[in-house]
Order: sequence, then structure tokens, then C-alpha cells
Amino acid sequence: MNFAYTNDYRKDIDGLRAIAVISVIAFHFGFLPNGFLGVDVFFVISGYLITGIIYREMSNNEFSIVNFYLRRTRRILPLTLFIVLVALLIGSFVMLPDDFEILHNQSWPQIYSRTMYCKQ
Repeated sequence: MNFAYTNDYRKDIDGLRAIAVISVIAFHFGFLPNGFLGVDVFFVISGYLITGIIYREMSNNEFSIVNFYLRRTRRILPLTLFIVLVALLIGSFVMLPDDFEILHNQSWPQIYSRTMYCKQ
């Protein structure tokens, strides 16, 4: 049941993604004044791709909102867990106790919010 993916690889979209990511990185290093533009471009690309997936599935009468969110969950939640755990592990060694407490208190809501997003 391969309804979410096609063999239509788009090099132009990968190029736009690369430009978006590079612009955000350049912003964080102080080379660009508007790094949020890269984030906006990335969101537009994601919306375009997700809309295409939904359209194809609806055209084939295969769309399911539950399956749609399950796929998003399988894609987003493992990386979120990994990043939070790595941040906590590194933070436990390099941060002062008060700063680590702030990190700890702000990390777990990230996991909770992703879990709640997935349950909807």
C-alpha cells in the first residue's frame, strides 16, 4: 500500500530546501538579516508536498486522516525524542544546575506536545 510516495523525484524542490536550510544557518552565523525567510520557504515546500500527498490519496479514494497523522507521528516523534534526550545528556555535563533545570523543564513539554499532536 504505497499511496504516499511516488517515483516523481523533484530536484528543484530539493534545491529550494537546500537554499532554505542554508539561509537559516547563515542567519544564525550572522551573515543574513532575515533567517525566518528560509523557515517560511521550508514551510511552503512542506505544505506543497503534503497537499500533493493528500490530493493523490483523495483522488484514489485512499485518504484516511488517521493514517495521515500516524505517518506524521512515525516521522516526527522519534527525532523529537532523540534530540531532547541528546540535549539533556549533553546539558547534564556542560550546563550549570540552574540552566540545566530550565532545559529539563522546557524539554519534556516538547515531547508531550508532540504526543498530544499525534493523538488528535
